[in-house]
Amino acid sequence: MASGSSSSGSVLGGGSGLNSGTTFNPFGNSLSQFVTMKLDGSNFQLWKSIVIPAIQGFELDGYLFGTLPSPETVLDDGSANPEYKMWFSRDRFLLGWLINSMTPETAMQIIGNTPKKTANELWTAIEAYCGSNNRVHIQSLKKAIHTTRKGSMKMSEYLSKMKGISDNLAIAGSAMSMDDLVSSVLIGLDREYLPITTFLQGKTDLQWQELYSTLIGFEETLDQYNMTQGINSLMMQDSHSVNAAEVKGNSLKQNWNNTGGENRGNSGFRGRNGGRNGGRNGGFRGR
Repeated sequence: MASGSSSSGSVLGGGSGLNSGTTFNPFGNSLSQFVTMKLDGSNFQLWKSIVIPAIQGFELDGYLFGTLPSPETVLDDGSANPEYKMWFSRDRFLLGWLINSMTPETAMQIIGNTPKKTANELWTAIEAYCGSNNRVHIQSLKKAIHTTRKGSMKMSEYLSKMKGISDNLAIAGSAMSMDDLVSSVLIGLDREYLPITTFLQGKTDLQWQELYSTLIGFEETLDQYNMTQGINSLMMQDSHSVNAAEVKGNSLKQNWNNTGGENRGNSGFRGRNGGRNGGRNGGFRGR
């Protein structure tokens, strides 16, 4: 049993208005204002990096990590221990706040059919559940960034997708180095980007903004080149069509002339006196 001589401040810690002489009002302290992100199973590392400092700021981390164990419920004289009442109140607040900081689906997965009795018990369950899910999530993200190809995507869309995967890896606690990100981006480009890929691979300390602007600029140049080539191709096709039409026209004209000449040659013969040889039916007129 606890003795009645221990102070509430020694158990609960001082500072931030959390000593025994101050009424603890966590809702008035508005811890929730500091953490608005909901734990959804895929953002554990980021959520954790926000939650822990906030809880530490309110001096509740002893409840979270179990370093501030529950006091005895009664004193040596059999009376209720006020320190336990204070401890229980704060632990319950933190327990409820943690549950409220998750999405309903995640809370159900973590809590299940066995409600957690303390904030530390819930925290242990959160780390176990999210740690396992996080490993699977990281593996999926790594596979995605190594297999994604630009294909028919615009360069801006492709780069945004790759950067998003990289950012999610960082959130999951497995951040990529800039060199690895650059390498993954360049591997996913088509062969027509080989000149700029070779150029960028030779650069050191390449940062994302430079990579982004360089590839966007090269895509614009490539699009202009392809457009020019397309126009030239159409012009050549039109030129060939015109030449073909001229050849065909000349051929038809020649054929017409040849046919017309034969017809004129067979159309009859006029003598000096105006006679006309009309063939078999026309006869012949003398002088």
